[in-house]
Amino acid sequence: MAEVRISHSVGARQQNVHADVRTVQILLAKVKPPLATRVTISGHCDAATIQAILEFQHGFMRIPDGHVDPHGRTISYLNDAAVSKYIGLSTHHRRTIDGDVIKAQIWLGKLLGELKSPLSQEMKQKIKHIFHIDADDSSQAPRLTDLIKRYERLRVSFDQAFPLQFEPKRSVNAAFTLSGDPRGTIHFPPNYFEMSADERVDRIIHERAHTVFNIGHSGMADGGYIDFGKAVDDDNGFTYEQSLNNAYCFGWLATAAQPGYAPQSGGAVITGNPKR
Repeated sequence: MAEVRISHSVGARQQNVHADVRTVQILLAKVKPPLATRVTISGHCDAATIQAILEFQHGFMRIPDGHVDPHGRTISYLNDAAVSKYIGLSTHHRRTIDGDVIKAQIWLGKLLGELKSPLSQEMKQKIKHIFHIDADDSSQAPRLTDLIKRYERLRVSFDQAFPLQFEPKRSVNAAFTLSGDPRGTIHFPPNYFEMSADERVDRIIHERAHTVFNIGHSGMADGGYIDFGKAVDDDNGFTYEQSLNNAYCFGWLATAAQPGYAPQSGGAVITGNPKR
């Protein structure tokens, strides 16, 4: 499909040529998954059109500007978003991420099988270290039930379409989401593709948890300090409430539940340094 272009800027305080506005509205209406703000294809740049532009830009701009320029990122990303969930990703990168998403589904399915079966002592310890739930304490049974429901919700979320976007600049975060993005776009800088397969899957589960549960890195120092000297199932020092509101924890338990997981990894896996 040929890329659709516009001749003049569209949006807040722009020239808003009728044909260009209509083009942008058509692209906004085709975004997959659909935007929450629905536009009428009229050629008139109304409040709904500007709101839809802002909503779409939340996926890749920290401060959306509400307009689409002829040679800007927004029109380019609108073209990508109108035809697929991939934005700026090469064929090789798409295949890598698709494989990682499939593996994330398998990991979460494996974990749910463990959680719904009689728990081994090893799994009880992992749950206690990561989510601070004592499975042997009957008074904490509702917490365990809630944790299972959360993982079920996280697993189902991988069956839904969400945007996957390449970022050309390396980032200290090997993948990331942006707060306030209702579409749950996961951003992938080049260094994501340099990680091991298992690290990538852990990261995707982590990033999806941010969106599904609307959580951050509770209990960690600002920015989520990373200590490469600990394994994912070591006691992280969080409270129960902090664990449920820390996206790392959802990736850690999924990782620790996999066959062949080696807790003595020599620091190859990451954990967080909790804020005391």
